[in-house]
Amino acid sequence: MATVNSTGLGYLSQTNIESLVTIAMSYRQQEVKSLQTQVSNLGVLRAIYSDVSTKLSALDSVAQQLGGQDPTYSFGTGKSVSVGDVYMLAVTADSTASPGTYSLEVDSLATAHTIRGSSFGQVAEALGLSGTFYLGGKASATASAVTTGSGVAGFGTAAVAAGATQLGSGDYSVEFRQSGGVWQFRVVDATGTAVSVNRADGTTGMTADWQNYSGLAGTTFDTGRGLTISFDSTAPSIHYIGDAGTPKVTYTAQGAAINVTADDSLNSIRDKINSATYADGNQVVASIVDNALVLTAGETGASHTIAGQDSVGTVLQTLNLFNADGSVMNLVQAAGDAKLIVNGSMTVYRSDNSGLNNVISGLTINLKKTGTTTISVTTDTSSAQSKVQELLAKFNDAMTYLRAKTGVTQDTTSTSSSNSNPTYTRGALADDSVFTSLRYSLYSALMGSTADGNLGDIGIGINKDTLQIEVTDSAKLSTALSQNMSGTQNLLKGIGTAVHNLLSSYVGSGGSQGILTLRQNSVDTSIANYNATIQQRNDLIAKDSDQLRQQYYALQQQYLNAVQSLQEWTSFGGTASSSGVNLFG
Repeated sequence: MATVNSTGLGYLSQTNIESLVTIAMSYRQQEVKSLQTQVSNLGVLRAIYSDVSTKLSALDSVAQQLGGQDPTYSFGTGKSVSVGDVYMLAVTADSTASPGTYSLEVDSLATAHTIRGSSFGQVAEALGLSGTFYLGGKASATASAVTTGSGVAGFGTAAVAAGATQLGSGDYSVEFRQSGGVWQFRVVDATGTAVSVNRADGTTGMTADWQNYSGLAGTTFDTGRGLTISFDSTAPSIHYIGDAGTPKVTYTAQGAAINVTADDSLNSIRDKINSATYADGNQVVASIVDNALVLTAGETGASHTIAGQDSVGTVLQTLNLFNADGSVMNLVQAAGDAKLIVNGSMTVYRSDNSGLNNVISGLTINLKKTGTTTISVTTDTSSAQSKVQELLAKFNDAMTYLRAKTGVTQDTTSTSSSNSNPTYTRGALADDSVFTSLRYSLYSALMGSTADGNLGDIGIGINKDTLQIEVTDSAKLSTALSQNMSGTQNLLKGIGTAVHNLLSSYVGSGGSQGILTLRQNSVDTSIANYNATIQQRNDLIAKDSDQLRQQYYALQQQYLNAVQSLQEWTSFGGTASSSGVNLFG
């Protein structure tokens, strides 16, 4: 039987076809890779813009602080304080404290008024007592005028406004002043501290600020806290607490009403006392010691004595706390002020042992025990020096980065760099004059002269080895801050303002976008456009590849059909040799 020899025929496998498609599309894939390289390069550029923005923003933030554009920051020296006996006092100083050494003797500490009753056999059993008594004040409030005139005809009492706290027992003065030709008044306590009262203009709420006196002459003003003030019809005169003729009143608050029933025990009476509402500063704390009720004033000081009075029944008298006339039966500790002697001759009394911020100006003193010690206050420039160092650090960080990205450097790793043909590497921003010029402008802004001098005047210069701006004379900087703070502050304010004004166009200011944000947005747009083009190219490549692949498969089928036809012809006895036939050339 005749046979057909198909050895050498150009039969293509699927792998052969895919290879042909890949080769045909390779030049178009190269175009896509070129676009992807562009995207990658733009990504690097955007990252550089972002880094520059971060570093310049950090520098701008410090510049604004020094330049006065940041209202939350105040540049200046602080004060440090040391105490000879830390077990006697704890002292802090603010920026207003005057440097120096102070002698302070604590003759006595402020004490809280404490009284006690009789001991009972059981504290949880009913005492069989009933009645009502007032504690922390009297059965009704009273106002006794000490001084009238100068705008005030008298004082009185009234109900406490809803939600308000009654004034505590003590002396109060009405101060008058003129501001811009307008008479104003306020109410102060015995320490001169303004207290909150109703608003004189009729609006809701209370205020401790000065209020306009206009329209109040000849009227009675209700403070809303139990005290009323009757203004006379004559014009007031300027008066402050301590002045002769300043209107003054002694106010005795109404106490908290404590109702006792026959089934109340010593424990329940204690709890009722502790849960009661008292006038400001008249709080009473009850406890039980040795089966006896002990009452302690909520605040220390001679003015905070516990007042008690039976109204119905004799509960307080039976408990052996107060006599019928309100006098104390059993005193445990008298109410007393702290007595301090400053610099050996000035005696000061205070009702508290802590938070004493008006003994020595600028100092807050907490008393721990009696004795004598010294307080030393010195100027502390550490915070100001830290801010200067922060400015230099942010500047150097930004400049180092800009120098690397805008400069041209020799490649020391290249084999040709040691011969007559060295190679160089250009920074990504080397051809961008916007940033190359920024380096020089920044340096001029920081190190240039102002109306108050330059940084060299306070010990700041350039390190020629590292090209960093740094403190070259720390003693000079320290002296400038401690002995000429005003001049140094003005110098740094001018420099901070110059740096901020320069950087604002780069990082933005007042809601406007800076160059760096605009550059990043532009890069983002370019990347998006390139990615869209890449996607379109890939889609076309995929489409054209599929068409080419189908064409190859069609030719392959034509070849197989021809082979089959040849085999069928030879089956009739013919002989054919297709050796070397290649349908695809």
